[in-house]
Amino acid sequence: MKCNNNNPEPNTLSEVSWPDNVLIFQPPDPTADPDTISAEILKIKERIKPTQDPSKVLENGTLDYNSENHFSTKHYALLFAPGTYPDCDFQVGYYVQAAGLGAAATDVSFTGKTSGPSVPALNKYLESSEYSTVPYDGAGICLDTFWRAAENFSVAAEAPLRWAVSQAAPLRRVHVKNDVEFGDGGAYASGGVFANGYVGGHVNYIAQQQWFTRNVEFGGKASGGSWNLTFSGTCV
Repeated sequence: MKCNNNNPEPNTLSEVSWPDNVLIFQPPDPTADPDTISAEILKIKERIKPTQDPSKVLENGTLDYNSENHFSTKHYALLFAPGTYPDCDFQVGYYVQAAGLGAAATDVSFTGKTSGPSVPALNKYLESSEYSTVPYDGAGICLDTFWRAAENFSVAAEAPLRWAVSQAAPLRRVHVKNDVEFGDGGAYASGGVFANGYVGGHVNYIAQQQWFTRNVEFGGKASGGSWNLTFSGTCV
């Protein structure tokens, strides 16, 4: 029996009826003037903002994200169509997955000075105290930056790709031209996965522990980390 389908498959991403928590982004026209490109990137960042962890600027000028969304019921997918996204930096919050939609990681490229997804330490407003998990005032913590992911994109930005997470927060299928940092200053961090990637610069595990790196090509050196760093299928 042949089914009669009066609703043909949509031809583009924009023709699909996506739920509100799935955000699809298109790159700006690379032939447009710089002001137009900047305006398009600003629109993308404004759409992403509600998916990020709550934040405020501290007295010292630091932008501080907090862990209020630790048990949020809001889940988001940030999906980037192939193309180049200059100076498009954004924080990946709790229950958020950022992914490129290209056939290869290099099909979606974040370029500029600071660009692409990142996870910094949270709660930098906290002060240190004896036996505290905050090593010094303003360090923040990476011990509960759980439940987030990023994959299938490339970064050719000047600033390092920062992925300061602890468990259930994989970074995979990425191509990074310069450096990657799996921590944020002296903030304590505890565990994660980096898989199927290439890093042309320095990979710094900083204060990480219990970290698994699989099928990654290191173009530069790897350093840092506390203990229990495991490597499988990696090469230099």
